[in-house]
Amino acid sequence: MSAGIDLRGKVWKPVYYAVNSDLFLMPGMNGAWEYEQSGSLIWRYKNRLAVSAGARYVAGEFPFGFDWMIFPLFDVRMGFGAGR
Repeated sequence: MSAGIDLRGKVWKPVYYAVNSDLFLMPGMNGAWEYEQSGSLIWRYKNRLAVSAGARYVAGEFPFGFDWMIFPLFDVRMGFGAGR
């Protein structure tokens, strides 16, 4: 079973934000739950290029016990033939 929420919006002109939270419940497994949250800033250049940077936090009760981690996020997206 999972539940989550995503928030996205404009910060200033070509800069946007994205925040995501997800909760996963796993009854019957050795690990009972996992929580993920990420946040990033996105810079868009027209409709052809977007560069984002942020971080993802993961915590949960896994089969080997409780653990948490933070991962850096970096993404480059390019579009071809979209918008003129």
